[in-house]
Amino acid sequence: MKVIIICLPRTGSTNLLHSLGRLLNLKTYNEPFEEKYQGENYEFNQSHIIKTMINDLKLKPLDFDKIIILARKDLKAQLESFTFALKNDKWHENYNDKDIEIAKQHYYDFNAMKLKLEKLSKEINIPITWYEDLYLETDKVKEEILETWGIELDKEKFKNQINISGKYRKFETII
Repeated sequence: MKVIIICLPRTGSTNLLHSLGRLLNLKTYNEPFEEKYQGENYEFNQSHIIKTMINDLKLKPLDFDKIIILARKDLKAQLESFTFALKNDKWHENYNDKDIEIAKQHYYDFNAMKLKLEKLSKEINIPITWYEDLYLETDKVKEEILETWGIELDKEKFKNQINISGKYRKFETII
């Protein structure tokens, strides 16, 4: 089976990539078309799962058995996460919600990427899976998402791996 996740930054895509890779026993490729990997020679002949940002997409999505399009409804939270990661060069670490200034220069870039993703979704007739539905909703919603993807796997293991506990943003509580 060949699976592709086409996404926007800060959508839980890395967790999804590795979770599906483990559950489906597929070789994983995390953003193989990103500029820093130019010149790498990847063998995409065997069963695998690829995660790529919409702006780095180099393959034809319809050449894959399963296509997942992943985005986020909450642009503000997405930009805060991106700003923190970019500023601190910490892409997969927890952070606190205090003192985050949204990088307004990225607002237009993110909107453009989201429009590009929405256009692709319509062109290939694949619905967008929203981060908030995948990670924050009920188990029933997660099962419906799996049905939409047409991917057969252990639903309980999937639900255990795809949950809010892996969220990087931590909120301060005042007692």
